[in-house]
Amino acid sequence: MNDSTDTIRQAAFNSRVAKYVKFAVANHAEEQGLLPILPLQLKHLCLFCVFCSSPEGGVRAGWSSVANYTAAIISFALKHGSTDPREASELAKHQWKSFRHNFIKNIKVVRTHKRKLAIQPALLAALILSKNVETKQGLLEAAMWSVLWYSSVRAGHVSIKHERSRAQIIQWNDICFEPSRQHATRVLIRFRASKTRPEAQGEEFSSVLSKCPPTGQFPWTCPVTLLQAWYTASYIGVPTAPVFSTTGDLVPVTRAEFTRGLRATLPDALAMLNSPHKDLSPLHFSGISFRKGSLTAYAAILDVDKVQAMADHKCSASTRYYIGPTTQQRAANHALIHNQ
Repeated sequence: MNDSTDTIRQAAFNSRVAKYVKFAVANHAEEQGLLPILPLQLKHLCLFCVFCSSPEGGVRAGWSSVANYTAAIISFALKHGSTDPREASELAKHQWKSFRHNFIKNIKVVRTHKRKLAIQPALLAALILSKNVETKQGLLEAAMWSVLWYSSVRAGHVSIKHERSRAQIIQWNDICFEPSRQHATRVLIRFRASKTRPEAQGEEFSSVLSKCPPTGQFPWTCPVTLLQAWYTASYIGVPTAPVFSTTGDLVPVTRAEFTRGLRATLPDALAMLNSPHKDLSPLHFSGISFRKGSLTAYAAILDVDKVQAMADHKCSASTRYYIGPTTQQRAANHALIHNQ
């Protein structure tokens, strides 16, 4: 882990803690209802979540962003001898679970930009072509992107937002090369937790990726080939180490690192494509773009039920959110209308 990454993480942590201190002190100066700040209380944490989502709080991306603040506050409390109020008792666990469910359901998400676009096959190829896979960082990102796209899984399985989501990160002991690592024709991947089916959280599921030879004008994007190369370059002999780590140890790639790397590469990748694609902003893409692109591609050749099973979704309505028509489908639809 380099110094600049440490500095960025510490600055983010400090700003989140400072927001809570300001909320507890300045916003309750008269009644002092949130003092003392420590030990941290569950009701204060819940009030802070509501504050964050308010115009004054200024956290503008719904629960996913508010959760980053709560994680920082709880980490701060633990470092100073307090306990996690969410785990204080069975009642506290139930109260927090109910609060979080209702918050997600009732607090409006304020989007500061358009929904993320899907990464189409040509853009995936351009992204990998833009990386120098002879370097460790280039190979890391190429392998990570390829695995995400072909397996259709969430970015949370290769990069971590906060410590509580670490159980979803794939480790080397979740990877099986068949028939052998040197001569693999496919890779089995075990995912030890599901987030997309509420009734099956914590249950395992798996995916199988087959070797994909290069085709047409695009370079190889094969997840099997890239995982073989990444294993050779990075495996440190610890089966429980995360598959994808920028530091080469037990620290997974963070979501911030993932997003920065993707958006730093996108300008070069988009420039390889024809208009209007090359004029798109990197801000239109993030981790979800791989899942959207993959499920859209699969939907062109499979029925929705099969795509839903691949996505590990509870219902087809969730799956359809990720699926958009391909350019080929749009063209075919227009041709059908013309021939009526």
